[in-house]
Amino acid sequence: RTIPEDLVQALLREAYSEYRRRGEDLRVLRDIVVLELLFSTGIRVSELCKLSPQTVQLNEHKLRLLISGKGRKERIIQIETPEILHILRIYCCRCGEQIHEANALLLNNRKMPLSQQSVRRIIRRYLLRLHVAQPVTPHMFRHTFATSLLEAGMDIRYIQALLGHSSISTTQIYTHVAAERQTALLAELHPRGKMNFSL
Repeated sequence: RTIPEDLVQALLREAYSEYRRRGEDLRVLRDIVVLELLFSTGIRVSELCKLSPQTVQLNEHKLRLLISGKGRKERIIQIETPEILHILRIYCCRCGEQIHEANALLLNNRKMPLSQQSVRRIIRRYLLRLHVAQPVTPHMFRHTFATSLLEAGMDIRYIQALLGHSSISTTQIYTHVAAERQTALLAELHPRGKMNFSL
């Protein structure tokens, strides 16, 4: 299952608003980083929680993540979205010392590495704030990431590399979702749907 784009947008908007309301609270800043990385990279929640100073390289123009995936398979994801780079710079600047002490990018309230369960709680917290009953899991962000790229026309082999799938057949599950979207778009946008001929 994927997350509707307007819900992802609402989750991010709520987290950013909460950060301003709470006087730039570090916990909320971390929540924003969690949501942004899940949405913009499609990484597994286990991979997200394993990010460390050694696997995250942030410079002026690029964020480079070295991901250690299933079966010790490594891949690199690079992000150049200015807003994401900006929020990560703020986070790393404000939490740099604790990040190095814990040897983890994402920290809980006790300055220890964030757990997968904590990531699920973060998502649930913002869903509750939005009064959304629909369950959203970290893995749904991964499905949303892959499906969005496929629908935008990205080659499936690039998506395979970004997701860290060893086999293209694993990635091809997303072609089914994209085909459903194509069917809906064809029905909605093709001129034949606006013509009135029938027997």
